[in-house]
Amino acid sequence: MSQQSISRAIHEITNAIISIFSEQLVHFPKTASERHVIKQRFMEARCFPGVIGAIDCTHVEILRPTLEEHNYLNRKGYHSKNIQIVCRCIS
Repeated sequence: MSQQSISRAIHEITNAIISIFSEQLVHFPKTASERHVIKQRFMEARCFPGVIGAIDCTHVEILRPTLEEHNYLNRKGYHSKNIQIVCRCIS
């Protein structure tokens, strides 16, 4: 499969996941009581006060792009996309 086909497939799959699951899985606290509960859970789980969410990142290696190649070269010397996720404590 070509890089372009894989990129299109990833884009389509990502959009499908977002449209199907985003309302179920992505929720930001809207009320003070929701924020308080999440802060308590982070404190209980990790002894980390005042936290209502966390963000984590990872580099996913990709084939060298033909356009704007320099924008995808990471500090470790390979081409990648930086993927980020936001989470909240639910345990």
